[in-house]
Amino acid sequence: MFVFNKQLSPEQAINHKPNSKAPFGYMVKMDLTGATPTTPMIYCKDPTVAAATPGVEAAGTVNAVALLTRLRWDLGATDPLIIEGLVPIVLKQAMVSALYASLTDITVNFGLRVFEYDPVAAQKKYYPCFDAITLVGKILKEGDRELAIELNDNDELTIQDNSFYSFSIKVVPFGLNQTILLAAKSLAPITKMWGRTNAV
Repeated sequence: MFVFNKQLSPEQAINHKPNSKAPFGYMVKMDLTGATPTTPMIYCKDPTVAAATPGVEAAGTVNAVALLTRLRWDLGATDPLIIEGLVPIVLKQAMVSALYASLTDITVNFGLRVFEYDPVAAQKKYYPCFDAITLVGKILKEGDRELAIELNDNDELTIQDNSFYSFSIKVVPFGLNQTILLAAKSLAPITKMWGRTNAV
């Protein structure tokens, strides 16, 4: 069965190099049970905005809360999103505090964007291959109490005096259908649903 499974370059998200065609992505928000900061802290590249406004550097910059290193989804409406990435120390501390405070059910309000390069399009460019800026889920439980979330205490990446810490999290949908846009090439999005469907 085909799945969405991308290994992503965090460096390309924040130090975007035109000669690199590596896929990249970031979280536009991540709020655990209302306890983590929602203010974006990382300046990332949005190649779709940059393409719409050539020559204006600020137009291609957006704020994010985390860099992605991997994103997997088996495409089923109730399949978990497996998210791996890097967070700054402020968000890492807030995530640990949220875990200390609530060890049973943790709701996550989050958003994800992943970009891939299309070398075949008439205008060769990056396009969003996974786009969902408003999702609500819960951290998956493995067993009776174990939550599917991991945080590394050692910094994995340092850029411009900012240290980033790796994390992984599995999130299942919470609530009714939510929209995720997938694409295999530029200007050809496909709408997929994530979450429960209404009973008939």
